[in-house]
Amino acid sequence: MAMTIASFATADIKNPSTEQAGKKIFTAFQHRAFMEYNTLVPTLTQLLQVMDANASFYGPYLTEAKAEISKVYDADVKGIENSFVVAIEQGNANHINWSKAEFVSAERENDNLIIEFTVDGKSHKMEIAITDINGDLRAGKIIALI
Repeated sequence: MAMTIASFATADIKNPSTEQAGKKIFTAFQHRAFMEYNTLVPTLTQLLQVMDANASFYGPYLTEAKAEISKVYDADVKGIENSFVVAIEQGNANHINWSKAEFVSAERENDNLIIEFTVDGKSHKMEIAITDINGDLRAGKIIALI
């Protein structure tokens, strides 16, 4: 997936940006608003800049890699939107009232963010793919709602 191509994460797992990113992502779920969530997804420009900054990784294939990510970016964002909608619907089916949900914590596990939250005293978790852009964790596809 294009979002992971540009991920050169070196941030510490306990970085305060983890908690901040988790709260921002969770707020978009509370509002059930993909438009809000989408502002947390890395832009194509951001991804291309990361690729430029890590040009040695791509070597002579940088131009082709940038062309490929440019081709698939819109489809990747559509996939992220679909995963958001599915997670909201799955939560609704499991009687999660998103507006009553309360953030508990966010923990980074490699290129994923695990957000724990409660609703009416019951604990839930969601796993979200992330991209680290200079210490700023950007949202990606929702992997699981537990």
